[in-house]
Amino acid sequence: MSVRNPFIVTALEFVERETGLTRFDLFSKRRTADVVWARTLLVWLLREHRPGSMSYPTIASLLNGRDHATIIHAHKVTAPRLREADPSFDEACAKFVAQLEQEREAA
Repeated sequence: MSVRNPFIVTALEFVERETGLTRFDLFSKRRTADVVWARTLLVWLLREHRPGSMSYPTIASLLNGRDHATIIHAHKVTAPRLREADPSFDEACAKFVAQLEQEREAA
């Protein structure tokens, strides 16, 4: 999939940098813990921090045609659990917000 939206590119690059995974990994059918963690982070960033928020079906399409119910579950169930149980997930979310604020200030 060709990604052209600047916010999506920023979020993808951030997730790649933070996790060491590639877009190929994120868009693949793999469901290993590290890939699920990274995808969940991406879903959280796109739903919570993109101006106007992306729809679940749009995010599902971005992630190689996943079912939108999977994206809903990642956003409403998995991400909140990770934010509570895994400090590194919450730190990554905060780091992304800080990056967005720096970019806004620089613009």
